Amino acid sequence: MGEVDETHYVHLVATPLSMRVYLEWYREQLTSIWRWVIFIFRGNHMLKNRIAEDLHKVLEGHLSMEEVIKILEIPSNEEYGDLSFPTFTLAPLFRKSPKLIAEDISMKFQSELVSSVEVINGYINFYIDKNMGSTFIMDTVLGEKFGDTSYLEGQSYVMDFSSPNIAKPFSMGHLRATILGDSLSRLLKKNGAAVIGINHMGDWGTQFGKLIVAYSKWGDAQKVEANPIQELFALYTRFHKEADKNPSLNQEARDAFSKLERGDREYLDLWEWFRTVSLEAFQKLYDQLDISFDYIQGESFYNDKLEAASILLEKQNLLEYDDEAYIVRLEHVPPALIKKKDGASLYITRDIAAMLYRTDIFYPDKILYVVGQEQSVHFEQLSQLGELLDLKPEIRHIPFGLILKDGKKMSTRKGEVILLEEIIEDVKKEAMFVIDEKNPELQDKEVVAEKIAVSAIKFHDLKNDRMNSYDFNIEDMLKFDGETAVYVMYTNSRIHSILRKSELDSEAAMTFDDAMWPLLKHMARYEDVLVEAADRYAPSVICRYTLQLCRLFNAYYGKERIIGSGNEHSKLILLEQISKIIKDAMSVLGMEVVDEM
Repeated sequence: MGEVDETHYVHLVATPLSMRVYLEWYREQLTSIWRWVIFIFRGNHMLKNRIAEDLHKVLEGHLSMEEVIKILEIPSNEEYGDLSFPTFTLAPLFRKSPKLIAEDISMKFQSELVSSVEVINGYINFYIDKNMGSTFIMDTVLGEKFGDTSYLEGQSYVMDFSSPNIAKPFSMGHLRATILGDSLSRLLKKNGAAVIGINHMGDWGTQFGKLIVAYSKWGDAQKVEANPIQELFALYTRFHKEADKNPSLNQEARDAFSKLERGDREYLDLWEWFRTVSLEAFQKLYDQLDISFDYIQGESFYNDKLEAASILLEKQNLLEYDDEAYIVRLEHVPPALIKKKDGASLYITRDIAAMLYRTDIFYPDKILYVVGQEQSVHFEQLSQLGELLDLKPEIRHIPFGLILKDGKKMSTRKGEVILLEEIIEDVKKEAMFVIDEKNPELQDKEVVAEKIAVSAIKFHDLKNDRMNSYDFNIEDMLKFDGETAVYVMYTNSRIHSILRKSELDSEAAMTFDDAMWPLLKHMARYEDVLVEAADRYAPSVICRYTLQLCRLFNAYYGKERIIGSGNEHSKLILLEQISKIIKDAMSVLGMEVVDEM
């Protein structure tokens, strides 16, 4: 038969992934619910746990504490109280209507935190005593450990993220993998997990055969030395344009990569040069984005581990020869192509070698791959291979949508790419313009403008559900009144402007008023939000929480006098804690908040 076509195997199995994906999702939900119940039961939740304890005294013998916590909910409408307990599921147990059950429970319920109880149909609505609740919340918020949960304590993760390709500019297409992976690493650590961040850089593969051919035919050493990344990218783009007219170039590229794999010295020297200049350029961007890794282990790192991976598959009787290639058959997805007839390795082969290495060296509970959703089949294959090899870690793909340009996908092959360096500079210039307009006397304007620019870019991405694609728009990301990092920073700047005008009296007692209650209730949810975001691998949950905290503060500030008011001290303490939560939340997202702008 002729040359192996990888797409041949994509159509061999038509069975959809839906059932397996559903079962895995269901298993994850059950695991998450159980972890969540344990987390709350250990006392890490604030008001809900306290009310659940008092409610359990009435229901003891009928429901466990865990069951009470699971049923107790936060009403979507504040008119129905601060917490609500639906009794519909209890009707078979008590052999009464939900309304009668609710009335019986409400008559027996007592709690110093609750000012009143209301029964509507089968719901028991609890209204927290605002003074008692405020004191309880503030005592917790002022505690040293507030904002750090033990939800994932004892869990260890390997986080595979960023993974740009060498000899190509760091495009906006790699932005999501980079900042999402960084934010998730911070988020999991915030919940008590141990996380090892790895940059699995694309530094090996057939694209380097293409680049070697392109450089050999059209390259200019002086141009590459002067501007290495952009020039190499131009050569790569030209190769694809020329190959469209002359398809034989593709075979030349395959032959060149095959020689590279066999250790041709000339080609290895070229490859090492391409890699070195790329790493230097990428590191400047990582420094600018405040992103770091525990290890940079590109695809080439596993060159000497590929054969061991193939041997292990063969020993487990998983490897078979079919259509002049070695494959592993899997369920509901195409077979995994391990090796071509010419001995050339494939993308999945390297990921298997990486999976085995990470399992052996780091022994994690989970290996997370922050890669676009278009790679879902690949990572389903890898997950099944891990199960077939009986490896300990759960292999989990963290997919995400695209960053679009004018509603269209960007392609590095055609040169349709927005360069991250240029974007940061453009956003920084716009931020400088805003600073000059709002606060021309601001100190260190350049430093502040860069922090705003980087945060604006990150927030513009992370506020979106990671599965959704979005259009990159500088004007939108710098709006003072939008869902932006600028809005969050401006709110924090406003808080510190107030704090600078007065001094806190550390001896004075704190008193509360009704206007503080919405803010305090929202502040009390912060640790729950950290847990939810970690459970769903969703930094967008933290973005939404932070935006709402800012909205609540700005509404409060618009109605309440602070400096010179009768309750100035307590209001200043409240503002100080709001700022701390804003800064902490933004730090989890990988952003540094300024106090003046």
